[in-house]
Amino acid sequence: MSISDPFRGTPMPSNGVRMRGSKAVVETLKAHGTEYLFGVPGSTIPLFAEFAGRDDVKLILTRDERGAACMADGYARISHKPGVCTAIEGPGTTNLLTGIGEAWMSSIPVIAITAARTPTESAKNPIMFCRGRVYDTFDVLKPYTKWGIQVHHPARVSELISRAYAISTTGRPGPVQVELYPDAMYQEWDFDIAADPQYSTWPAQRVWPDPEKVKAAARLLVNAKRPVIIAGGGVVRASAWEELIALAEYLSIPVATSLFGKGSIPEKHPLAVGVCGIHSRLSANQTVEDADLALFIGSNTDMHTTNKWTSPVPGKTTVIHIDIDPEEIGRNYPTEVGIVSDAKHALAGLILAVKEIVPEKRHLQERYDVVKKRVDAWRAKILPDQLSDATPIKPQRLMHEISKFLRPDAIVLGDLSFSSIWVNVHYDTPIPGPFITYARGFDLLGWGLPASLGAQLAAPGRQVLSLIGDGSLGYCIGELETAARYNIPAVNIVLNNSTLGYEKFLIKYYNQPGKITEEQPGCDYTKVDYAAVARAFGCVGIRVEHPSEIRPALEKAFASGRPALIDVVIDADVIPPSTFFDESIRSA
Repeated sequence: MSISDPFRGTPMPSNGVRMRGSKAVVETLKAHGTEYLFGVPGSTIPLFAEFAGRDDVKLILTRDERGAACMADGYARISHKPGVCTAIEGPGTTNLLTGIGEAWMSSIPVIAITAARTPTESAKNPIMFCRGRVYDTFDVLKPYTKWGIQVHHPARVSELISRAYAISTTGRPGPVQVELYPDAMYQEWDFDIAADPQYSTWPAQRVWPDPEKVKAAARLLVNAKRPVIIAGGGVVRASAWEELIALAEYLSIPVATSLFGKGSIPEKHPLAVGVCGIHSRLSANQTVEDADLALFIGSNTDMHTTNKWTSPVPGKTTVIHIDIDPEEIGRNYPTEVGIVSDAKHALAGLILAVKEIVPEKRHLQERYDVVKKRVDAWRAKILPDQLSDATPIKPQRLMHEISKFLRPDAIVLGDLSFSSIWVNVHYDTPIPGPFITYARGFDLLGWGLPASLGAQLAAPGRQVLSLIGDGSLGYCIGELETAARYNIPAVNIVLNNSTLGYEKFLIKYYNQPGKITEEQPGCDYTKVDYAAVARAFGCVGIRVEHPSEIRPALEKAFASGRPALIDVVIDADVIPPSTFFDESIRSA
């Protein structure tokens, strides 16, 4: 052992294989099973140079750092491995911010490897820093990361990157930052690189529930007259859908989902009522509002899920809350039983506890009948729009065609705003699994396209489809070139209504509450043929202006084996199913 500091006596191992710190970074990624690094070079040149002649860990050069963070996010959601992105100091790191913010709010493990300038340049006004400070941008990501560390010496590179994997994948998953100083990248050291495989995937180190609290929750569930389960993203990420469905069927409990919980139960299951909250199916909100007990499992009680904290009804509904993050329990609702646990273990424990009280499966046909009546009424209400031949195309017809076309295990992403609403309300998930996801954590415009590329790299044999508005596309359109350069065959559908739809309707609606005015609030764009733009970038570009063209376009896009963009001209006057608008004017 050598000593790094004679006064502190900090031991540093000096045995192992001699290599630069930059190579140790890549070898540590490899040891953890990471397949891709997304980013843009600069002062991280020594790191990028390590990829020459190797393909065990692949470099994906993006058009900007924001896109790199979103690709790493999309990759992590589908692969269940941490996504890794990189950026230089200064503007490179600030460009990561919104992408890392989305990962933070959506609880996705993304490791951001950033650069720093040498301390010898402190207070000298080096390039890319203001007022002489060389630590500005390390602080920028702090509010949106679980943990961050600055690495000054090459001896600690592999150790601290391994630590980043452990922190990002445990507890409530989330992004972390490792900032490398020049010495840490350029200097050599003797490395003995090893990885703990349990942190190569997520969630890691699953938390078991308190047995007594599980028993208390089971008693409440058994005795409830109109219970409902609200399944969140924690169910999907813990792969707990089998346990969820088993509990629901054992006690005949209807299941609603949050946005991120979509995929925890097939939406044609006889107990499934759909996504609840602000952007919801009527059947879901009706069921939650009518409940005398609500079990939140792997879901927070945020504004989206609870329809602005009105559903479940405060004071009327008994609440059981199970979540991996203790800070979420009791945040917005008085909670009868709060359990800190991984969703899979909690549901397994609940099933055992319920069976001790009710030895035989309790099939209550009246509960199934209520679910069927509500879901059937919603489906009957949307059917005319699903079958509409109107032009411009109704989004409901587009989603109907997509639902019929895609394979059961297709991966579907919804960008922010109308795109995600149409996905979470009108796309039927045929089988449970981590197949549906959105940018609804940080509400990040322009997430869908780059995230779809990361998702496709995580699942190369599967159909990957992203829906993105034309407003969002402007934030990320350069990544079409990235898709073409690496031939990443994700398909992106642009909902082209030549406007910022949500903002336009909200401005009009709140200008005169209760009705939509004719006044133009300044949200409209020039009409653009995005299919032609996609072709200019080297992608397949298909323009769709009539409903009969939707399925042929999907067939052509996926059969091409190339990145494709389908530009669908949609009706700009259709108000999506959002409770921000009065029920008399919004669609179902």
